[in-house]
Parts: sequence; structure tokens; C-alpha cells
Amino acid sequence: MVRERNETDARIAKLPKWAAEYIRILEMRLTEERNHIHRLQQPVTGETRSVVDPYSSHPAALHGKARVRYYIGQHDSIDVSRVNGGDELEVYYAGMGTVAVVPQAGNVLTLRVVKR
Repeated sequence: MVRERNETDARIAKLPKWAAEYIRILEMRLTEERNHIHRLQQPVTGETRSVVDPYSSHPAALHGKARVRYYIGQHDSIDVSRVNGGDELEVYYAGMGTVAVVPQAGNVLTLRVVKR
């Protein structure tokens, strides 16, 4: 790995300064994004009961006051958040239709946007 990095550094050194600087900036951004992904995969300190993608190998925990926005079509969105970090969810709809709550089973419901 070190040898490959040294060969890459030697190739970059032969490039024009603007290109070498651009590559350096892209490498910094890549490192920042990798660190961000790593932080998202770590458990949130404190009490939380909200996670994103709970069935994946790396579910991401959300802090108690996190708000999740789902975009539906071009102009509609639904925001879901916990009320004061408690056991109650607040659902806010912004768009040009009406939200229908459709029961699917005893523990499943669907939120559907019905266009006017």
C-alpha cells in the first residue's frame, strides 16, 4: 500500500500544479466523507430509539429530535419526527394533495398522498 502511494505521489508530482492541487482537494474531500460515513455508523451517545435502515448491517441511530423528510414526487414531502423525543410521532405534510392514512394490518399503516 505504501509503495502504491509513493508511485501515485510521484505521478502527481509530474502533473501541472493546478491538477496536483485539485487531486489533493479531492483526496481531502474523500477523507472527510469517509470520516462522516464512519461517524454515522457509530451508535449515538445518550438515549435514542430511532434508527435508519434497521435491518442493514450498519443501522444508523438518530438523535431524539431528528426529523426525517421523505420526498414524494416533485413538490410534496412528509416530515416525521418524535414529539419531544418521546413515544409520540408527529407527521407533517407539505404539498398539493391530501394525506390518507390507510390501515394495512394490526400494526401496519400506509400514508398515501391523494392528489386533488
